[in-house]
Amino acid sequence: MSFFKKLKDKMTPPQASVLLKFNKTSYVAGENVEGTLTVTSSDEFDATEVRCEIQCVEEAKKTRHVYEERLHREIDQEFWDSATLFSARPALSGQTH
Repeated sequence: MSFFKKLKDKMTPPQASVLLKFNKTSYVAGENVEGTLTVTSSDEFDATEVRCEIQCVEEAKKTRHVYEERLHREIDQEFWDSATLFSARPALSGQTH
């Protein structure tokens, strides 16, 4: 195998698909999330690990008082605020071919 083919094989991502199916449609804070992760590929490759990155972000519309110099008074200004409530990167599988 030529040097360039080896390099191309390392730099080109494999033709693979990932399907994540949860057991339920919603979960509450603190509850275990369960489901099935299916990875299929038409190419052969080595993986160092298979993991699922999960993040729960809350977004809320809030109001704050801002002084408007042009009007010489305070006005209400709406803005979106977000906070990460939960974040995890569980490893589902170790090294595999």
